[in-house]
Amino acid sequence: MTGERLTRILSILSLMAGCGFLLLNPLRLAFVANTLIPFLYFNLIVMLCCGVWFLCKVRSVNFRGVELVLCLLVLATALFTEYEGRRLVDVLTDLLRPLLFIAVVVVFRNFVCVERLNESIKIAKWLRLTMWVTVIVVPLSWGISRYVQPLYPAYASIDSVFGMAWLLGAGGFLAQVGYFALLVASGKRGVYLAAFIVILICYKNKKLTLPTWFMVALAGVLAMAGFVLFIDDVQQFLLKGGTVTSNDGLEGLINILSGGRIEEFRGALAGMNSSLQFVFGAGLGFAYPVEGFGEEGLYHRNLHFTPASLAIYYGVPFLLVFLYYLATFFFAALRVVNSKPGVVVYCYSLYCLASMVFLFTEFSVFAYVNFAISCGVVAAADKALKRL
Repeated sequence: MTGERLTRILSILSLMAGCGFLLLNPLRLAFVANTLIPFLYFNLIVMLCCGVWFLCKVRSVNFRGVELVLCLLVLATALFTEYEGRRLVDVLTDLLRPLLFIAVVVVFRNFVCVERLNESIKIAKWLRLTMWVTVIVVPLSWGISRYVQPLYPAYASIDSVFGMAWLLGAGGFLAQVGYFALLVASGKRGVYLAAFIVILICYKNKKLTLPTWFMVALAGVLAMAGFVLFIDDVQQFLLKGGTVTSNDGLEGLINILSGGRIEEFRGALAGMNSSLQFVFGAGLGFAYPVEGFGEEGLYHRNLHFTPASLAIYYGVPFLLVFLYYLATFFFAALRVVNSKPGVVVYCYSLYCLASMVFLFTEFSVFAYVNFAISCGVVAAADKALKRL
């Protein structure tokens, strides 16, 4: 098997996994079955495949200096970790996640063929199918929540942005507006905020016609009217069932809007016991007591706010280098989007940009393999642009 064919197969499998997770998501939201676990394991298998391929082809791949620095910083964290009392599975997870992320990026950057990826009918079909699965699942989840059993309002996933990207690349304006409204209705704040950012990026250089401006204005008026008429329902929806009173103050409002992430961050900081841990991280397998986030007495792992999670687990130097690493993909994705590539590469580029936004609301950077794949695709496409 060639590396190019491997990247196409893994891309298809990852998109299939994303669709499967969306379809089964209502079971997780109803607390019937944690369907996130098999999805994450499948993502891990894809990453391991890239890791094995990387090791087999290590002499022929282009490995950037920043990637070597990141690997060394992870190993430094491993050396300074206090392993007493920590679970082996957690230690291995924290060790492998950043290394496998880099391996996926390197493999796709070196072996993906941008032209063949754009010509892949199967990948295009699965990108479009992700849109249709989201269109089906969100209203279905609303119906289940209203008439059968209340579901936690987070009916979409970051992979739903593939559908938004597909419509931005090959769909009409009304379809784009309708799909974005569906993402807002899904209740997944990180997803519809990420989708909103990529919409702004796509439309910043476009000249809208008068009928289009009229529809935008009409949509804005209807949204404001709905907000005023159903303000109590909107508050419950945006606050995920929480309520804010005058006694809560600004801090209470911020904590509810953040979904308890402020208390989560405070709990993690309280679990760090030396200034050296800010340099090399609290270490592999780190867990801390939950303070006002979830059930009391439980130990918690991973902060939703990705930069804080990276700094606490791997240290501030790792965070700074990793942010620089991601910034290179962010600007490469902007260049690729502006070059008007084929719809498949266009979708991966917008997904890459959306994931950059999403990681501020969820620790998704190492969990969703499609993000690593999109970074590799963007790097390969940007490299191809520079050859022109």
